[in-house]
Amino acid sequence: QWRQSGPAGSSGLADRPQGGVRLCMQRRSAGRDGMDFPGDSDGKGGRRDEATALLDTPGGVKRLPPARVTAHLLLCTVVSLMAPFQFGFNIGVINTPQKVITTTLGMSTTTWAIAVSAFSVGGFLGSQVGGDFADRVGRRRFITVNSGFFVLAGALLWASALLEGAGAFVVFSLGRVLAGLGSGAGSVVVPMYLTEVAPARLRGAFGACNQGAIVIGIIVANCLGLVDPLVNDPGWRYLLALTAPLGALQFLTAPLMSRSPAWLLGHGEEAAARKALVALRGAGSEEAVDDELASLKKDSVASAPVAAADTNGHSHGGGDDSMPGAAKPSKSWRAVLGDSSIKMPLILMFVLHVGQQFSGINGMIQYSTSFFKDAGLENPAVGTLLVGVVNAVATGVSVYLIERKGRRFLILLSASGMLLACVFVTVALLMAADGGSAALHTASLVGVLAFVGFFAVGLGPMPWLIGGEIFPEESRATAMGMGASANWTCTFIITVAFPELSDALGNYVFLPFAAVLAVVVFVVTRWLPETRGRSIRQVLGDFRRRAGLATMEELRSADIV
Repeated sequence: QWRQSGPAGSSGLADRPQGGVRLCMQRRSAGRDGMDFPGDSDGKGGRRDEATALLDTPGGVKRLPPARVTAHLLLCTVVSLMAPFQFGFNIGVINTPQKVITTTLGMSTTTWAIAVSAFSVGGFLGSQVGGDFADRVGRRRFITVNSGFFVLAGALLWASALLEGAGAFVVFSLGRVLAGLGSGAGSVVVPMYLTEVAPARLRGAFGACNQGAIVIGIIVANCLGLVDPLVNDPGWRYLLALTAPLGALQFLTAPLMSRSPAWLLGHGEEAAARKALVALRGAGSEEAVDDELASLKKDSVASAPVAAADTNGHSHGGGDDSMPGAAKPSKSWRAVLGDSSIKMPLILMFVLHVGQQFSGINGMIQYSTSFFKDAGLENPAVGTLLVGVVNAVATGVSVYLIERKGRRFLILLSASGMLLACVFVTVALLMAADGGSAALHTASLVGVLAFVGFFAVGLGPMPWLIGGEIFPEESRATAMGMGASANWTCTFIITVAFPELSDALGNYVFLPFAAVLAVVVFVVTRWLPETRGRSIRQVLGDFRRRAGLATMEELRSADIV
């Protein structure tokens, strides 16, 4: 049933304060304690899955117009997604030509492991600095500069073949570091940029495209790995050097992108923010742009009424910095960690990023090679490509469902499915140890592919997306950078520790990952609100209610829900 969210005693929408845009209605389902964004009636007693909003504006109640995907918005999306594509490409490109590279450059097993892990080191460094620099110079300018790291990386990887001994190792490793640096910085800035330029109704779908680009990059690298001339000498150097022209293409096309309207508004450039929105939403969208701009103004001070205001709606200070459109410097790590108003969002973001890597996805993919062989598939490259295809299809399903079922639903579906797959594969390993049949090996393969598919539906893309929807603008870049740093750190830990863990636990190696996934399911079920179609003000208010810091009536009287 529908209910007006006005304060007690309000006679309706006409009593609302004038000015700005308000998402003013909300559906409450029986037995649910969250503040879910409303669906729209389908005319048959049911509800559509797509989020629908009514806006309370100075001109009266309006319905949010249908989301338009313009050619310019697609251009901005494709150009920005070149960075996560490079991320995936550089993950997968070195797998097949490994033996040729180590022989040509004279690398031992140890030096090869160091050179490969250098990518993670660069990724960690990039995630540390990417968000802060993007807040200082802007998303578009940072993406432009970041593409230069890929150009330098490709050049160094190609040049390493001209050297011998220690020189070849150092130059190759430096190229991997730079590729990781660009990938790590992009893993923070690109999802943030996509959620800031996408229409509100498609924010999740566009954000999930980040993971899709990573998966496509891996698949392209795996497909090129099947071409013999490219994985032998001297073809491998040109294969790895493809990073350079791709980076150059992004560098040349990035200036065609629109700047982030949210970033512009947060830095006092309201006229430029409006111009960017008009370009993104297309001709004839001026009225809708005005409404969206007013909504962004309210979100730009989301932390003020939620964190610094009491529940009666009275602000405690703030000065000029709390005015819409005032420039806000990005908060430092220390300031973000000390901000009690975003404590729960920060914890949830860390749980999702750590849970993503400690879910066992990398270990499961490593095990998949043996499962493929037992099932009769001798070429490991073909098996790896099959995993990539499943990953890509499931990511496409995620993009389709994210605005229909919501982020929270997909995370719970993903983590629960992965947990069951972990148990299934463990049972299969134990039965195979006693002499399993061909059917059992095939079932094991299905379990691995199911695990990968469930990962791609939710736990793969959501940690990168959710940060853009649960943090206010002045904390967003820093907080997302912290989450990405945790992700890259866990990636390095699991890469180093998994062989030892496998030797120690044997066929029970996936049970610790199942325990991690159980924790993710519990935490998300208990504390993560649905963010689909909701403003930052509403999401932060929901966190306060879930933490027991405010009641629904108090938030409503403060004009937050």
